[in-house]
Amino acid sequence: MFDSFGGECRVSKDSEGDEGGQEENQSEERAIVDDVVLVVGLNKVELRCSWYVLAEASQYFRDMFCGRDWKESREKTAVISDVEPDVMTLVLKAAYGMKIEERELQGLMAARPRPCSLVPSLFIAADRFQFTALKEQCERRLIAELDELNCVPLWHLARRFSATWLENKALSLISRETVKANELRISAMLRSIRAR
Repeated sequence: MFDSFGGECRVSKDSEGDEGGQEENQSEERAIVDDVVLVVGLNKVELRCSWYVLAEASQYFRDMFCGRDWKESREKTAVISDVEPDVMTLVLKAAYGMKIEERELQGLMAARPRPCSLVPSLFIAADRFQFTALKEQCERRLIAELDELNCVPLWHLARRFSATWLENKALSLISRETVKANELRISAMLRSIRAR
């Protein structure tokens, strides 16, 4: 189960067995399941999770937690100050194979509405942490949200992070909008000439 409470995300499973061994099972489970801490964002929110789950889901985390020369591997802590906790929580949900809800993409977790979607930030994080399927899902979502107001920034985002499908769709929309703008300018110039 994936719980988000008070700035901590923990992964746990239902314990099985008798009541006498429950305390032993919990300490063993914590050692296996909550064995790494991701210190995320400027406020240094701690997200506890399993290095094994992260390593299975992402080559980035596999290198980080399985390599001997990495500080994170020895200390079982990784500081990721440039990713927001809400975004990293969604990355962890993807790592654990959990569904990301629409309200979470709109930043409505913890009853804190945001002025914009988390999808662009999640797209960037998925690229950075090498979650290919999550990046592709974000790319499809960004294409669905593409309009004349966001096509240029999304085109830049797509070029920066090698999202060819999004880049082509955004460029197509930019081209259409440019043609429309030019047609309007030409039409205005012709009206101006005729009025003389």
